[in-house]
Amino acid sequence: MLEIAESMCGFYFWERYDICVLPRSIAHFEIECPCVIFIPPTLLYGDFTCVGLFARNISQSWTGNLVTCCNYENLWLNKSFNIFISRKIESELLTEILFSERHKAHILPEIKHDIKNFLQCEGLEDLRKMEFDSLKCLKPNLTNLLPYEATEYVPYEWGCVLLTHLEYMLELKKSSVFELFLKSYFLKFAFKSINTQDWIKYLYLYFSGKKEKKILYDLTLGKWLYDIVSPLMVPLFPSASGMTKWETKCSDLADRWVKWNCKTDRIPPMLIDERHPCDAEKIIFLSSLHTSYESLTIHKLRLISCRYAFDCQNAKIRCFWLLLCIKVRWVGKVESALYFASQNCSPDYACDIFQYLYEWTEMRPIAIKTYIYNKGKMLYETQKKLATILHLN
Repeated sequence: MLEIAESMCGFYFWERYDICVLPRSIAHFEIECPCVIFIPPTLLYGDFTCVGLFARNISQSWTGNLVTCCNYENLWLNKSFNIFISRKIESELLTEILFSERHKAHILPEIKHDIKNFLQCEGLEDLRKMEFDSLKCLKPNLTNLLPYEATEYVPYEWGCVLLTHLEYMLELKKSSVFELFLKSYFLKFAFKSINTQDWIKYLYLYFSGKKEKKILYDLTLGKWLYDIVSPLMVPLFPSASGMTKWETKCSDLADRWVKWNCKTDRIPPMLIDERHPCDAEKIIFLSSLHTSYESLTIHKLRLISCRYAFDCQNAKIRCFWLLLCIKVRWVGKVESALYFASQNCSPDYACDIFQYLYEWTEMRPIAIKTYIYNKGKMLYETQKKLATILHLN
């Protein structure tokens, strides 16, 4: 991943890059620290579902450590650039994983397109879900405000949309031109603190051609930076229009499982994917099953488990699978779910499982008993959240 980042942002300036493995009680550690990355222990045994978080941490070596903003009003220069670059890293890595599993050169462009589409849609959906009436603009005025009172409401995903749109418009005539700009930008401002005007000036200086200047002029950067975001402003990129073939195939497979009237222990051919799905495909498949869980039965889940072995998967996939089992009221999975939540006792995993089990009235006492027995291994923040979920305050 570091090699992918260097191909986009330029060479890594520091001599070393350390990896700190977190305990299971901490799913992630959001701190910008040069020369070190904090990773969950699940990554050590092939958990590729957290590759996006890993990419965010790696891209911080350039967006925040090498070039940083001069104050909190310009924090989007760190955060939005970080989202933009990490998504490109994630796209490249997922493409490599999927391509290695397909082994067909002619479908590589299609895979690249599908991955890019998928990640763009994911980001735009996150932006659309935000409470727009409480949002500040991308570059807020923090006069007489404490930074933490405003910066959490800044729509940094909107800055990523700006950079994605800028890349799309500038690369209509020439591909990879924006990545060359990024390398030049990080080299130009290496080890400096800058503001938004510094970035804009260098953008116009780098793209000084007549056609490029017209693109930047038509973009009206002021509106992107200083106007409060509304749902109507969220664009739809040409490459991000609906589900990809990749997503559709996973969703269709889940839909066939949901609609299948199972009267036998044998799985019909139409329900068997011809290849082993990657982690991202498993997440999409499980997400689709979650939306139609009322039509699933324990018998169907047993057959799905035999086919895909979700009980032996990495943390995020296993958590998603166990939540589905709880929704369908599979009593036999309750013990496994509580054990998983107690071992991986970070809020990312424990809160949802205990929440679902608390809502299942018959399982509420055992959920509370398990929490009380295991809370000593949890962080105070996790204890506080779970105490609220289980109504123990």
